[in-house]
Amino acid sequence: MAPVSLFAVACLVGNSWWTFHNISQLVQATTWVEQTADIQLEVARIETDLVNAETGQRGYVLTALTDYLEPYYAGIRYADQRLVQLDRMATGHPAITAQLDDLETAVLGKFEEMRTVISLMETRGQIAARQRISLGEGKALMDEVRLVVSTIQGELASDLEAQKQQVALARTSALSALSLFVTGTLILVALLYATSRRELARRSKDSAEIAQYAQSLKSSLAELRRDRNEVQELIEAAGYMQSCDSVPELTRLLTPILERIFAGYSGHVYLHAPSRNRLDCVASFGGLEPAHLMAPTDCWALRRGQDHLHTLENGAPACAHHHGERSDTLCVPLIAHGDTIGLLTLIRQDQQDHDPADKMDNARRLSHMVGAQLGLTFANLKLQDSLRQQAITDPLTQAFNRRYLDAIGDKILAQADRFHQHLAVAMLDVDHFKQYNDLHGHVAGDHALTAVAHFMQTHIREADWLFRYGGEEFLIILQGSDADSARAKLEHMREAVAALQFTNGDIVLPGVTISLGCAIYPEHATSLAELIDLADGALYEAKAAGRNRIRLHEGRSETASVTGANLLSIAAKA
Repeated sequence: MAPVSLFAVACLVGNSWWTFHNISQLVQATTWVEQTADIQLEVARIETDLVNAETGQRGYVLTALTDYLEPYYAGIRYADQRLVQLDRMATGHPAITAQLDDLETAVLGKFEEMRTVISLMETRGQIAARQRISLGEGKALMDEVRLVVSTIQGELASDLEAQKQQVALARTSALSALSLFVTGTLILVALLYATSRRELARRSKDSAEIAQYAQSLKSSLAELRRDRNEVQELIEAAGYMQSCDSVPELTRLLTPILERIFAGYSGHVYLHAPSRNRLDCVASFGGLEPAHLMAPTDCWALRRGQDHLHTLENGAPACAHHHGERSDTLCVPLIAHGDTIGLLTLIRQDQQDHDPADKMDNARRLSHMVGAQLGLTFANLKLQDSLRQQAITDPLTQAFNRRYLDAIGDKILAQADRFHQHLAVAMLDVDHFKQYNDLHGHVAGDHALTAVAHFMQTHIREADWLFRYGGEEFLIILQGSDADSARAKLEHMREAVAALQFTNGDIVLPGVTISLGCAIYPEHATSLAELIDLADGALYEAKAAGRNRIRLHEGRSETASVTGANLLSIAAKA
């Protein structure tokens, strides 16, 4: 027996070390993926800071108002901080070190060019500054920044793809190691069982004792087989859950997964609403209809921060959200990173079972593992959704940001061209916003901007688009709108915004008005950049005419009637 025991211990230690090693590799690969994603986000933020600075410079040159330079100075400050942060984060990413140096050079060069334009504006006036801008040096530098950013993002994307493959390989290795560990354990137990039988037979023990011992070992084997099957089911379920890209996709998968894992039980999965004052049912299994929402105080598990088992015999109080049902129930909080994000509930279906305690213990053990996996999966998906949303929306107004306009603008125009539709591009500016800020404070100004953006988002069609272009400027794209329909829609918005009432706490704030400039595709121009320029020019006409009005671009751009071939020829010459 001693050699067999030593061999078994050695095998168990070896399998344990191999399993631990593969899991460590998985954790290391996952951490590497997260670091690469952070670098991508920081590079995108540097580009955004530079675009904001350029917007401030353009506003200052157009208006001679120094208030427009605030984004420029903020861009310098933030870009310097982010470049330092990137140098620190890029340790261990030698593939992009040279590109990061190029990015720093390009960004500093762009800021130096903008500083030159601003200096010309201050010393020699608008004409000299605009002549400097017309040389195209600023555009060339900005194109260089975009090229470097695109190169870095491409390198990081390739690196990220390779790292994801490493993660997948590490996950496969970890699962293989775990499966081998379970299989090896079963083999070792079987070996011990056979050795024990021979030892008992050799010693001529009592047949009843031998039979009892054999039955005990058979039960252990059966339990191990059951555990192995459960582990395999959990591994498979975890693989599916981790492959989901969104919370709705995960909730659609939960019903068949939980019915297979918790055979003989029904239940619900709840998630906390953003307000944290209720939980919404996102999945049901075991034949139950989707449940209504519930309050956090309705569940003892959520109150106590741990699982809550109620049986007909143990005397523990039943949770109110089960509505007095005469069944054994189990509630398990879904916790991720120390935060309770939801709840898993189980209801035993067969109350006439002769061995309920053993099954409830097994269900309780499984529910802890499933609950932990569910909590982490939901938390990761919500984090991914939040990061995606943050990358394309303005944090103050929740309108789409300038970066997303650059990404989606050409696609919107191509769609209008494909379906032979008109398209209206409108620039919107909140009138006298600086004075409003100075008089009522930045908090009130932010509140007014948010209220205007919210009104626009709720009063445009689902096919239309609202972008925060910079400062108090917004850009609206109305699909399928010609000049007459665009004017009518924008006029209705202008009147409605002028009638809006704002409050900041108990303080009633005065309303604001808006000025709008609009250009129509394809009548006025055939490129989004030119449409924006024309709409911007019409906006300044509206402001010069007294504000709180709409101006539609009159006339036709010189390039609006140029064919696609001619456009390509012009671009090649440029």
